[in-house]
Amino acid sequence: MAHFYYAGKTLQGVNVEGAIEAIDQRAARVALREQSIITLSLKRRLHPKFTWQSAITHRQMHHFVRQLATMISAGIPLLNCFDIACTANRQSNMRQMLKNIRSDLAGGEALSRAMAKYPQQFDPLFCQLVHNGEISGTLGSVLQRLASDSAKRETLRLQLKKALTYPITVMILSVAVTLLLLITVVPKFAANFADFDAQLPPATVALIAASNFVVDYAATLVVALTLIIIMTRYALQRSQTLRHFKDRQLLRTPLIGPVVQKTATARLSRTLAATIASHLPVVDALQAAAQCTGNQAYNAAVKVVEKRLIAGDSLSRAFADEPLFPAVLQQYVAIGEQCGALEQMLNAAAIQFEEDLDNTIQRFIDLLEPAIMVVLALLIGAIILALYMPIFELGAVI
Repeated sequence: MAHFYYAGKTLQGVNVEGAIEAIDQRAARVALREQSIITLSLKRRLHPKFTWQSAITHRQMHHFVRQLATMISAGIPLLNCFDIACTANRQSNMRQMLKNIRSDLAGGEALSRAMAKYPQQFDPLFCQLVHNGEISGTLGSVLQRLASDSAKRETLRLQLKKALTYPITVMILSVAVTLLLLITVVPKFAANFADFDAQLPPATVALIAASNFVVDYAATLVVALTLIIIMTRYALQRSQTLRHFKDRQLLRTPLIGPVVQKTATARLSRTLAATIASHLPVVDALQAAAQCTGNQAYNAAVKVVEKRLIAGDSLSRAFADEPLFPAVLQQYVAIGEQCGALEQMLNAAAIQFEEDLDNTIQRFIDLLEPAIMVVLALLIGAIILALYMPIFELGAVI
């Protein structure tokens, strides 16, 4: 289906404009005629591709959802909300997307359906909850909850980014310094050692061999590493089995595993609470939550819980039988089922997991920083020692 901008007049002479979805221009004109609209102009709408220079960020989406929720709760008409949002946003792709959605709304399309055309910014769960809010007349409160959940997800994302930025940066610098020594410094020492006409220590011989290998095959190594990264990413995108294996191994990795586990559990709890608050059936809520964990192993575990629930088991018992879910989550869910406050208990569980995640990330950083510095010091020290050992031995002989 294609999208078209139109401008026209009603039979009463009122000017109207908007967007319509149709197979081609002829079908669009027929559809407008059926709506008693006389078409004055009709142009195909091309959704611009988003480029890396001006990609829409998570933070921008969070601000937009929060702004939209506030305006709708204040009673501002939906079209006016998007007019204000378009004026306030200077980022070109964001503004264009809002204009497109606004045109769809002016053409009579529902907000949830207009947003669904941008799956990178509005996932299926988001659109489903917006649709529920439209039907129940609680769109403002639904968007407020979505904005709040978006803020918490953004906090989780920044926490993970904070945990990984420092060690990755130090590791990259370590590799860069090591390669710099092997390519520039070691060959000069090797040329001087060749004039000694003496047997070199094994450590020095191994270091010179490593340096010669890197110098001779540097381009080959770069190409091979690039191909390995590209092929690995391609394989992960194409194979669900491989993604499941990778995510399962991440859960078993020391230090990283607890962070991944708490992140997935916090997302699951928060998403379940949001979907249940929007009056989705628990089975449908689980289906939506399975896509939000960010881990294929948890995704598969949630699907097992969903099958158990369909078979007649309680949610707490189904969680208890899955080893990936902590006992704390099962206890919160059991209490929520008994007292009829499942949404509140899931929110409480999410808060606890997010606090635990914050503490785990801080411990992760505290342990990793000195460990990386020790490894870096040992690596550089070993290279320097291997370079100067022949000089020390020569001095001892003299």
